[in-house]
Parts: sequence; structure tokens; C-alpha cells
Amino acid sequence: MTLTQMRYFYEVCKWRSITKAAASLHISQPTVSIAMADLEKESGLNLFRREGKKLSLTEDGSLLLMILVSFHPSSKKKTADKATIIIVFI
Repeated sequence: MTLTQMRYFYEVCKWRSITKAAASLHISQPTVSIAMADLEKESGLNLFRREGKKLSLTEDGSLLLMILVSFHPSSKKKTADKATIIIVFI
């Protein structure tokens, strides 16, 4: 799991579309698709439900997104809360 994959994952979640996420990131759509496939393979998680060109998050995807958002600098969660979330995720 790389920081780049996490950034791409966040954008895909935000836009609910790999194509729109790629446009937002100013990169090609296949780059984002490959990164998401690699992320799912490396983590062993199914992060998305595919519905045509739209994506929705699975429970695993929602949990990963919550973890990412909790680490954002604007998050008001305490460090102990973040550590607890990571332990639960592992």
C-alpha cells in the first residue's frame, strides 16, 4: 500500500468514478485503474462495487476511507483514536 495508491483511492471515493478521479489528478485513467487493482490485490480487500462506470464503496472500502480521513491534518481525532483505528484495521 503506497501513499500514491491512498491518494488515488481517496479521489476515486470522492468522485465515485475512476475516470473523473484521473481527470482531477491530471493523470491517465489506466494509471488509476491499475493502482486500484493493485491496492485491492495487495490488501486482499474488495474496496468497490462496480455499477457500470459508477463505483460505490464496500464495507472494507468504507473502513479504509474512514482511516484515511482520520489521518488528514484537518481531522480533530486524537492520536490514541487513530492508533485504535489502525489496530482494528490490521
